[in-house]
Amino acid sequence: LRALAGEGLVELRAHRGALVRPVSLEEARELVELRVLLEAEALRLCIPKKTDTLVRTAEHILRGIEREPDVIRRLEMGMQFWHTLYEPMERPMLLSFIDLTLRSTLRYTALAAGSRELRAAAQDLYRGILDRYRKGDAEGAGRILRRQLLLMLDTITERIPGEEIAPDDAEDDDGARASHTRLTPARPKSVPPRRAARSRR
Repeated sequence: LRALAGEGLVELRAHRGALVRPVSLEEARELVELRVLLEAEALRLCIPKKTDTLVRTAEHILRGIEREPDVIRRLEMGMQFWHTLYEPMERPMLLSFIDLTLRSTLRYTALAAGSRELRAAAQDLYRGILDRYRKGDAEGAGRILRRQLLLMLDTITERIPGEEIAPDDAEDDDGARASHTRLTPARPKSVPPRRAARSRR
């Protein structure tokens, strides 16, 4: 239970035992922010040290993800994919923080994993990241990673009643245009303007 609490999956309360933490859009957004910051740095550190063997291993895992019908198994293989990419980093503390955020996002990723469209889009983005990784383009890999995580947030937004965050329709550096959620908090919904007062006679 303490391990689950450390990963943010349950809350330990005195004299009440363990309670499963409910999903929260604010928490999901914060996890995305952390992943973008931590993993963009990890990609920058790892890509110059990549090996052909490592890239082939990541390719093998990705092919398995594309063929795997079971959602839980795909999530587990996704963890293997990320760990393979970050293997050359040689930053144990950074890797431990990344591992914690990856595990904490699993329950949110599971909310989106049942969508066929999102599954196809996520696989395309996995492919994009691996392609940039293979070519030594850390900046491009970081951009694609951010786009994938924003897709996840979009889907989570649709699955949590009463939650909504501002769309970001700006075209990214790879020329792709899609409605993505912003990482910064959304502005409060605007109040409909009052009817204009009748002009005086």
